[in-house]
Amino acid sequence: MDHTEQPVEPGDLAALSLATVDQAFPGDSEAERGALRSALEGAAVPHWCDAAILTALVDDSGLLGPGQWARLKVLPVIEPCPEQGADAGRVAEASRLAIRKRLAGTDRARFVELSRRMASRMAADTRPAGRTEWIYHLLAADAGQGAAGLAELDRSWTAEARHEDLMALAGVLAELDGSGLLQGRSQVRARLIAARCRAEAAGATSLGDEAHELLKAAEAVGEPGLVAEAQSLVGEVVQARGDLTAAEHAYRQALTISQQLVQAHPGHAGPQQDLARAYRRLGDLIKKRGDLDAAGWAVAQYLAICERMAMLDPADAGWQRLLGLAHGSVGDIAREDGDLDEAEHSYRQALAIAERLAGLDPANADWQLELGRAWINLGDVAQERGDLDGADQAFAQDLAICEQLVQRDPGNTRRQRELAVAWEWVGDLALEREDLDAAENAFGRNLAILERLTRLEPANSGWRQGLADAHYRIGRAALERGDLADAQRAYARDVAIMEELAGLDPVNTSWQRDLAAAYNQVGTVAEERGDVAAARHAFTQDLAITERLVQRDPSNIGWQEDLSVTCTQLGDLAQEHGDLDTAQHAYEQVLAIAQRLAQRPHRHGPAAEPGCRLEPDRRRRAGTRRPRRRGAGLRAGPRHLPAAGPAGPR
Repeated sequence: MDHTEQPVEPGDLAALSLATVDQAFPGDSEAERGALRSALEGAAVPHWCDAAILTALVDDSGLLGPGQWARLKVLPVIEPCPEQGADAGRVAEASRLAIRKRLAGTDRARFVELSRRMASRMAADTRPAGRTEWIYHLLAADAGQGAAGLAELDRSWTAEARHEDLMALAGVLAELDGSGLLQGRSQVRARLIAARCRAEAAGATSLGDEAHELLKAAEAVGEPGLVAEAQSLVGEVVQARGDLTAAEHAYRQALTISQQLVQAHPGHAGPQQDLARAYRRLGDLIKKRGDLDAAGWAVAQYLAICERMAMLDPADAGWQRLLGLAHGSVGDIAREDGDLDEAEHSYRQALAIAERLAGLDPANADWQLELGRAWINLGDVAQERGDLDGADQAFAQDLAICEQLVQRDPGNTRRQRELAVAWEWVGDLALEREDLDAAENAFGRNLAILERLTRLEPANSGWRQGLADAHYRIGRAALERGDLADAQRAYARDVAIMEELAGLDPVNTSWQRDLAAAYNQVGTVAEERGDVAAARHAFTQDLAITERLVQRDPSNIGWQEDLSVTCTQLGDLAQEHGDLDTAQHAYEQVLAIAQRLAQRPHRHGPAAEPGCRLEPDRRRRAGTRRPRRRGAGLRAGPRHLPAAGPAGPR
């Protein structure tokens, strides 16, 4: 490139940045300033630079680089970068991107060569930041090698749950994509990684139609592995919106492709990993649909693959982590089936693996969080057994981990969200122990975190749903204390948020179900206050939503059970106020649902005893942990029902 001094056009940031050399060293010859401008172009290729990097990029003799870097560091466009060393610096981001874009457009061969040299230099750097910088340059230098390297890095970090590293990777991939430097396979994979990271941060529903667009793009480039990943992402999005049928279809498509890839490459660990994850997603989805037999089969396949691969390479942290998750999935199935001994056994195996991994790398926040989740599962089982002290100890372990991680990085919103969820578990347990002061303290901390998060990012639907759940829990604690006015205010805020979310995405059945549950609690409080008209109105709102859900998918056991509870409540209300015809009609609906559920051919978890009324609380666990439903606490025991029929299982 011609590095003689050129007139600078207003608004040409690249030229303005390069012109700082002429402004800083007016006494140098044009040749000397041209060499420095060339060196500044080289320094703008990586995200950070130092004397050794600059020498490797622009000085084959090895003699000029150190001196050039010392002079470049006085320029106003060079900022210090102490995290990469005392001598390190970086070209200011806006200037760096402008110079890179100009170089790639006007001297592509030199840009590719600089990228190749930088990729070669970073190839041996195993730090996460080094791996990210390596793939950043390899993608620009060699699209084919870059696509293969990116696939392997993505697979490895996904298996090892390096979510924060993946977020940083997604950032540099978005930069490359926005600069027009990615095409074909590399572009599709980069966009898939970025989409998964956004789903992790803001919930899968935040992707909208992007997952389906990525599926079309993956099909267009014709790489089966990318198609399988895109199908899985589509499944996550539609599952988050409550369409379990469409999610199962997408997951089965991904599974079929993964099985074909394993058959085509039987000795490769990568396809095995993809297949294991495909079985895991399908098993978790089927469990949510209530078919524990089919879910158990899928999870058993997942576990078998992980056990075999972890045995072949015990030092592979990714396979060890996946094995721990597989034990956790087995425990989930057992817990849903009422086998708490088997659930505890599986969860303890998962905990042992999580403890080993967290001990290997205490600085890995993601592994620390997964250790906390392992404690959550054990505490959950202990609570179901009635061992509240054991549950308290387990939840305290999770809370301590989350608090330590937030102290390390208070501005990390993902860790803040995990801490909020930890307080939910602590508060739910305190409520069960009837320690209302502790419950209100925990729920108040949960609410405070979620209020801060939603102020930071009001459009984050996942956090807004979490905020609705936080008000819901505040309402539960107020009910237990007998403060119906506070309970009414909390549930009104819950309804307001869920109405807004449901209005944004009317086909999102998960939000519709949470809105129905919010109306249900409003009705319960109104009934306790003696406001029969308000109670009937709220229960009717709940009924209308739940009936629409059941009509959408009559096979959904959870929705059928929700409908049973709501009909029972309307029947109770009518009976207590002398409207026996309405009460009988409602109870007949309850009986019909109970009869349908009794004919289920598969195991769907333990059902309620005949005549037993379970609590009308179907709110799913908010946040990133496994969902858990809890009783509202206001109606603690079974209601005595008339001969029209028992309440359906709940």
